[in-house]
Amino acid sequence: GHIRVVPGVAGYDMLLSDMVANIERIHITGHASLSGLLATQPTFSLTFASSPIMLDELLNRFPIQSIHPDMLRVIEERQIGGKLEVVSATLTGSATPEPQFSFTGEIRISEGRALLGPDRVLARDLAGTVFVEPGRLRLTELSGQYGTLLIRGGKGLVAFLEGGPALELEVTGDMTASHLMEVLTRKVHAEPAASTFSSLKEIKGNVVLTLRLAGSLTTPDGVHVSGG
Repeated sequence: GHIRVVPGVAGYDMLLSDMVANIERIHITGHASLSGLLATQPTFSLTFASSPIMLDELLNRFPIQSIHPDMLRVIEERQIGGKLEVVSATLTGSATPEPQFSFTGEIRISEGRALLGPDRVLARDLAGTVFVEPGRLRLTELSGQYGTLLIRGGKGLVAFLEGGPALELEVTGDMTASHLMEVLTRKVHAEPAASTFSSLKEIKGNVVLTLRLAGSLTTPDGVHVSGG
């Protein structure tokens, strides 16, 4: 890359352009700046894109302080993993008097996995786009497998509220009618619907289903099915 140092409002500003870095299997491009060099409170900004990288590797290589602590807890508790490609992201912050970081960006997901819903059902082979924004994650163009549901489209939001992170998720896909009846038989206990579902036999065909999940991610039973 190219480095320039110029006088700034306080101290000096250092600009790094056309940055290219290869860190083992990760290819990174972008640009960076450091403002207030030799001043009392320098700040920095790094804008970059990366080749695909596994989530656990990304967390090990970038400052973990830049990630919301509630987000880290959700990643661990929901066993979230997969391959990420940073389309464009910006890391800003200051090193003094105490390190402070902020991270925003657009990230593509592939080969994703997570435990979703009140029963912690495994979602696998997930793909989509995540927009990291202040105080929230916005999910778009979701696809993959959620239990027996083949997801063909979906969107969601994880908001980091004062009471903890909350999820809103809507996915559309298809599943066999027999699997749907199995789910309804387990979940629906009110009569006469429960007896009707349990009496149905040899059901064939497929159904298109829209599933909505919502609730708090801080407790095991916080997320519930809000509609379908």
